[in-house]
Amino acid sequence: MTKITSGYLYKKDIIVYKGKKHAILKPIDYAAALYYDEIELCEIISGEYSQELAAGLLIADADSEYIFEPDLLGRVEDFNDVVSFENIVVDKMCELEDYYELDDSNELIPIEDPKFIRYIRKGEQIEDEKQLDITEMNDSIKKTIIAQDDQIVQILSTIYKNQKVVNSTLDLDTIRELKENILICGSTGTGKTEILKRISRMYNIPMIIEDATTLSETGYVGKDVTEMIDDLITAADYDIELAEKGILVIDEIDKLAEASSGEEQVSRSGVQRSLLKLLDGGTFYLDSGEFDSSKLTVVGLGAFAGVREFRKPITVGFNSDLTAEEEKYPKMSTQDLMQYGLMSELVGRFSKIITMNTLNKKDLIQILIESNASPINTYQKLFDDIKVEFSYDDEFIDWMAGEAQKLNTGARSLKKTFDELIGPAMYDILAEKYTGISMAKPTEDRKEPYILSNTTKAKVKKQVRARK
Repeated sequence: MTKITSGYLYKKDIIVYKGKKHAILKPIDYAAALYYDEIELCEIISGEYSQELAAGLLIADADSEYIFEPDLLGRVEDFNDVVSFENIVVDKMCELEDYYELDDSNELIPIEDPKFIRYIRKGEQIEDEKQLDITEMNDSIKKTIIAQDDQIVQILSTIYKNQKVVNSTLDLDTIRELKENILICGSTGTGKTEILKRISRMYNIPMIIEDATTLSETGYVGKDVTEMIDDLITAADYDIELAEKGILVIDEIDKLAEASSGEEQVSRSGVQRSLLKLLDGGTFYLDSGEFDSSKLTVVGLGAFAGVREFRKPITVGFNSDLTAEEEKYPKMSTQDLMQYGLMSELVGRFSKIITMNTLNKKDLIQILIESNASPINTYQKLFDDIKVEFSYDDEFIDWMAGEAQKLNTGARSLKKTFDELIGPAMYDILAEKYTGISMAKPTEDRKEPYILSNTTKAKVKKQVRARK
């Protein structure tokens, strides 16, 4: 018998968990279907999955991606008005759990084990996210991080290679030799952490950023190496095997440089020594289990301000292509880092040393115009959403870049500067008093860095009719 009926639509997936095969059903819609009783099959005729074929529960073990469970939908009324099917769908879906499992009798059993649910969700995330190749990842990062093209290539290629190595069938000794740790030098706001965050998200690699200034030797007050590993395991949803292939970022690693004398030097040297095992690839015994850092990518970040004091200055003059501004951040060498105060044993375990470019005014202008993360472009999205006209001219961009450069915090200074410039106007805009704002360099006659549109939005008072 063929009939039209409503019911729940599930997407089926076969998952192996703890050595056992499970048929997992995820509710994806409440839909109408043309149902064929005699063969336990149906065709969905409403919603996003219209025209998909689904199997009934009795033959759910068959090779079918979608499963349909009929539901007897009676007459639903609300205040004498028939409720729309869209509202019914919402109500029906809210009644369900996130995941179900088919037992041997083809009955649905809600999955309640939180560890099992995390395992399923992790698998869905990996499946849903298309794995970009290295060229696509590079192109994507460069849309946000400006003036660091060579640095992006170096960081990306190192991490990309590391992931190929640690996910290979090579023996552990070979993996240790091939895997590289990275030390990235550069002032604040040059994009060090943002590049890593974007690679982590696109590659689906667990990553944590730890502050070196909070670290101490084991047995002393402060965070030690094992606590950093615990944080990474937490970020990996307690999957130790996944965490072992993750990225552990130690920010402000330059702050571990040895002081001239005293207890501070002993403490900093001790922290540096405590990192050697992590960088080499060793086994750490934690409450959550054993952790082998042989496959872990460790990245050190530091500004290394004043590094020029330890090296012969680069001449800037008639025959030099470097400006005084560009000279501030020469490429860092192993010798520079050792003279700065890092132990030779620590520096030697970072096989890749990458120096970020210092951002000049021209770079800040390019970031403002081109970067996806530019405050100009992010505010444009906001104003588009709330139907406010937004504009600016080249003179404003040049002036604002100069103002931001005075803060000496790289690209970060752009957001702070723009937020402060536009802040006084935001109340009137959000209060819908004006339909547009144009950013402009202040003048003697106009102190504000913006011009609000003269047209005032007409406000319509809504009449609220009292219910009888």
